[in-house]
Amino acid sequence: MRSLVLTDARGEPDCLVLIIADITEWASAEQRFEKTFNANPAPAVICRLDDLRYIKVNQGFMEMTGYARDDVIGRSVYELDVFEGAEARKTAIEKLGEGVTIPQM
Repeated sequence: MRSLVLTDARGEPDCLVLIIADITEWASAEQRFEKTFNANPAPAVICRLDDLRYIKVNQGFMEMTGYARDDVIGRSVYELDVFEGAEARKTAIEKLGEGVTIPQM
């Protein structure tokens, strides 16, 4: 735990900052990931494994599919099959489901 007293223009105590858990390193890593994920020109998605719902897509994904972010987020790969007609569809679905049992589409 750390604390810091902030003063006003007259030098009088104005606020007390109390840091109970310092997550600076975590927040910095999260910000770096977000910037890298969004800047990557290659299509990328993040899906929740328990229900295969899209939780994050990057610009490359939107350009490849033509979907807007709001049309994708929260929907499952079963509702929005972006792999339909793709040459490597089966491989993509297998990679997406690594570590979980997924019924075949």
